[in-house]
Amino acid sequence: MDDLASTMKSNPKLHVLLMGGYFDLGTLYFGATCEMKHLPIPAELQKNIEYK
Repeated sequence: MDDLASTMKSNPKLHVLLMGGYFDLGTLYFGATCEMKHLPIPAELQKNIEYK
């Protein structure tokens, strides 16, 4: 997550799409969502993250 945060800070035009399902055992939806919401990035970059 630190690599993603530093990349988003250095390239503010980067958009991230987080895809997951309720029954996806590889990437738990709420765990991944929580991690993305707590990334050490400025608040204005949070709009570049889309959840599906």
